[in-house]
Amino acid sequence: EELISKPAVGVIIAHEVLDAFPVERIVFRDQQLFRQGVKLEYQGTEPFLTFSEMPLCDGLNDSLLDINNSLGIRIPPAGVKEGWCSEYHKDVEPWLKKVSKALIYGSLLIIDYCLEASRYYSCSRQSGTLISYRNQSASNQVLKYPGYCDITSHLCLETLIFFARKSNWHFLGHVRQGQALLALGLAERLNSLRNLANNQLDIALKRRETLLRLVDPQCLGEFRWLAFELNNESTINISNLPIGLKSKFLSTSPEYD
Repeated sequence: EELISKPAVGVIIAHEVLDAFPVERIVFRDQQLFRQGVKLEYQGTEPFLTFSEMPLCDGLNDSLLDINNSLGIRIPPAGVKEGWCSEYHKDVEPWLKKVSKALIYGSLLIIDYCLEASRYYSCSRQSGTLISYRNQSASNQVLKYPGYCDITSHLCLETLIFFARKSNWHFLGHVRQGQALLALGLAERLNSLRNLANNQLDIALKRRETLLRLVDPQCLGEFRWLAFELNNESTINISNLPIGLKSKFLSTSPEYD
């Protein structure tokens, strides 16, 4: 809010921010979509949370129709089974609109777990991506231990870019974290470990393991780095502006020229 009142020239970094936003959870039941909610029930005198299903609200239904008409993303995809569910990040768009007003000119870097729509809204992904973490352990029992878990959901790549473009952000490109860090010199950092003294072998191995975790597809290497640019001073449509930001980590992006 302070930046919106006095916009700046700069860079906004959203590192694992958007996956923590509330999501709409949708369920396919009896050949139609429902909005999943949560309700409080009792077993004797003990309260517990359970899922409930409600009709789609107008705003959610309109947003789903918008991405279907604009991007061809069908939710649910053809051939899904009864009870199929997934997540929809409707609250990402108002956030992107708000942060676009915080800059006169600059860029936005989003680093988060993303999946392409074909993988996100897939028949084989029956239960979506919603998951909870507690004490470094993952669980799909997201209503267990309420208030004591970190609940997160992956992002859909195409809808994120779509919402950003609607909010005046010019999309520059995206890469996986492994590609980004290698473009920024990670290989040289790994190679420099050979220069450590022989009595520092344990230090070298620990550093090597830490660096490799950053690019391992099974660990943090699957993070996506998405870059956007904004120019609120121009009266020209932002989509027609030439790219001004040059990012070394985007050199391997198929969208980046």
